[in-house]
Amino acid sequence: MTATRRRWSLRRRLTVSMAIVLVAALAVANVITYSSLRSFLYGRLDDQIDGAQLKAYNFLAIRLPEIVAHRHHPSGLRFVRSQLEDVVSPDIYLLVINRSGQVIVDQPSGSVSNPDPRPLVPASLRPTPFPRSHHYGALAGAYHSEANAADVGSIGRSGVQYRESAVDVPQGVLITAASLDSTTKTLASLLRIQIIASLLVLGVLVGIVLFELRRGLRPLETMAETTDAIATGDLARRVSVGRTSSEIDRLGHALNDMLGRIEGAFSEKTASEERLRQFVADASHELRTPLTSIRGYTELLRKGAFSDEASRERALQRVEREAARMGMLVSDLLLLARLDQGRPLESVPVDLARVAADAVSDAHAVDPGRRIVLATEGPVVVVGDRDRLNQVAHNLVRNALEHTPPGTPVTVSADSDGERGILRVADEGPGLSSEAAAKAFDRFWRDHPARTGGGSGLGLSIVRAIAEALGGTATMRPTPGQGATFEVAIPLVSGRGGPPGVPDASRRAVRPERVAT
Repeated sequence: MTATRRRWSLRRRLTVSMAIVLVAALAVANVITYSSLRSFLYGRLDDQIDGAQLKAYNFLAIRLPEIVAHRHHPSGLRFVRSQLEDVVSPDIYLLVINRSGQVIVDQPSGSVSNPDPRPLVPASLRPTPFPRSHHYGALAGAYHSEANAADVGSIGRSGVQYRESAVDVPQGVLITAASLDSTTKTLASLLRIQIIASLLVLGVLVGIVLFELRRGLRPLETMAETTDAIATGDLARRVSVGRTSSEIDRLGHALNDMLGRIEGAFSEKTASEERLRQFVADASHELRTPLTSIRGYTELLRKGAFSDEASRERALQRVEREAARMGMLVSDLLLLARLDQGRPLESVPVDLARVAADAVSDAHAVDPGRRIVLATEGPVVVVGDRDRLNQVAHNLVRNALEHTPPGTPVTVSADSDGERGILRVADEGPGLSSEAAAKAFDRFWRDHPARTGGGSGLGLSIVRAIAEALGGTATMRPTPGQGATFEVAIPLVSGRGGPPGVPDASRRAVRPERVAT
């Protein structure tokens, strides 16, 4: 049962449901129509019987006793039949049965040459003392069969059916009957017409339903095929939708939007996993180099490969440098990991001009012979983490010092564009190509030997991660053969200057053209 239910498609279930609803609706309509027409025909036939019964009753119960009392005419049965023929329609069958149960008057309906067979008179038929006064019609309410009326057969095997009614008369019981042949044929014809018409209407409606369901469900089938293709790995597939505002088109648009987001998230996840694998591989490689040196020197020291104290001292210094290098690399990796986790940084007013000035001072101490220009026009106060912004400035300046030939001028500036404070470090070295500039902020990336120098390849990655964590950006403008310019933009506190609560030390003015040589 469950397997059969699962095999039924939505189209089949909807078709069967619509067919059941249509059959039920047609059946109800046919029953109401048939019942209404049957009530109308029987009511009209009862009215015809009641009219004939009243006329016959008036003659037998009122006029005939008066005629007999005055002896205007003989009171024989022939006279009674001739009078009843003039009073009652020939479509009505009249019987008068005396108290002994004998038929004393038998006036058949139909023609003289072909009279109708006599109707049966069941014992259950109870005559009323007076003729019925019920009239069926629009103002008389619904049709209800009278208690003294019944449907009966006929004597013999003719199969003729009658509708008859009984009433007491002085001569006995008056039986008034009318043939049901016309009514029965009309109802049988109506039933045939209803069956044929219902089958035709049902076939046409089912065909229309099938056509509309096929056309309406085709987009859903397309969506199912698309989702199946996507499940197999084709994330670029999309559902074709129309331009209407129907539910299916809206579903198609929503599905396409969802698929686009899923594809983007999957692509981002794949790229992130690839970056993570590359990051782990690069980190392992960078850590392996100092570890190899440390292990090699320690093994040599353990085996006594160095004969004099000076050699052993140099080996220990090399081990110390490699350990310090590895420690810095681990610190950088931990910082990047914390920034990747979205840990919030400190948000306080920081003067980028002071940050730039400190970076220039430190760079002058490291490389006294380098021409380093500091260009500022006053305080540029941003919202950020003072220590991390100092690290950004030092990383950018150190990157310029390490990856440009000795003596190459470097310019460090701090200004604003009205909404953001911009820390800019520009050098006049060989510069970077467009392809290299696109990878400048990638982790562990190093350019070709034209930009000389060592380093772990994490400095610019840390710069970008800190800038983004503070709600800013880090960009690079390559000018091949003319140097490179790195810019870090951080949102300002308010305007160009600092707010009233900014400490004086961070708002101290710096000379516009300070040159460190």
